[in-house]
Amino acid sequence: MKLGGKVVYPENSRASPMGSGHMYYEGDKKAAKFDHIKFIDNNGNAFAPDRSWVSGYASAKCYGLSDFTYHDFGSSFYYGGPGGC
Repeated sequence: MKLGGKVVYPENSRASPMGSGHMYYEGDKKAAKFDHIKFIDNNGNAFAPDRSWVSGYASAKCYGLSDFTYHDFGSSFYYGGPGGC
């Protein structure tokens, strides 16, 4: 499974913000977040993804992506940035 995001902006202009416009490391109350992430198996059972399944990439100058955090209720991560590149 792949999850992705894309920021689209007019040619010859600067990249627009992604998420809330704050970098992922600003955390709660500022950065955008996906929370309570779970997968559903063929039998309808929900489960958090295994750490070995998860990797991420983001343009370090414009945007960022945190590591997954694992909880009993599922996984979460922060993402985004101000753009301007």
